[in-house]
Amino acid sequence: MLVTLKELLEQYKTTDKAVGAFNVTTYCDAQPVITAAEKRNAPVIIQVGGFATRYMDLALWGPLLTTMARRSTVPVCVHLDHSKDVEECQRAIDAGFSSVMYDGSQLPYEENVRLSREVVRRAVEKGVSVEAEIGSVAYSGTNAFKAEASDPDTTARFVADTGIDAVAVAVGTLHRMEKQAAHLDFGLLHAIEEKVDIPLVIHGSSGLCDEDFKQMCASHVTKVNIGTALRMAFDQGLRTALRDHPESNVFTEIAHIPMEYVERKVLEKLALLGF
Repeated sequence: MLVTLKELLEQYKTTDKAVGAFNVTTYCDAQPVITAAEKRNAPVIIQVGGFATRYMDLALWGPLLTTMARRSTVPVCVHLDHSKDVEECQRAIDAGFSSVMYDGSQLPYEENVRLSREVVRRAVEKGVSVEAEIGSVAYSGTNAFKAEASDPDTTARFVADTGIDAVAVAVGTLHRMEKQAAHLDFGLLHAIEEKVDIPLVIHGSSGLCDEDFKQMCASHVTKVNIGTALRMAFDQGLRTALRDHPESNVFTEIAHIPMEYVERKVLEKLALLGF
């Protein structure tokens, strides 16, 4: 069933569970996410960002993912991840996405607020949820994006100033980490919890160790973004398929192998998230 981010996350804020938000780039990694979620009877968020929209635009992603969500036996939110463009958020809203993220984390505070509020204004008209980010989660392997830990008081002010439904905070992770070497600053996370009453979001969670995953679920973190771990699983599965079936020149004959690798990775992460 298709649900919004707001209606999905609120119920997990005071539990020892969190909802997995999995970045997908093709149908072949989107379907395994839903298959795994149904096996665990777990809600799930399927999200697309720049990697996915580079080759297929939102007007196509929307009908595909929302149809998959409506057919699913578990709650599925269809989410636009890390959009830095108000009009792109509008295109996702128009395409049927049930949630969007406006990412103004690299902007001055007032500009981030202004643009996030504009996305909220447009989203509310269509019953769509909005996530935004304060502080900044940087990217592994590049200095192109600033890293800035989220300040509890500023985070609370940002939530009040924007009217968003969920807030992404920077408390120790990095995007695109290929090893589980990040550690959350739980002192900072708990300080934010004391100031903010909407669901918290952690980006860059592929880099978290398993113990941090489990401890994080006992907090007000209710959305946990996972992308790189799926890319690595798909890559490993595809390489295995090509090695074991060198005579095959038809992708559909071997596609089930990388899809199975992705499904196993999603099942692993859902278990860590309490499902």
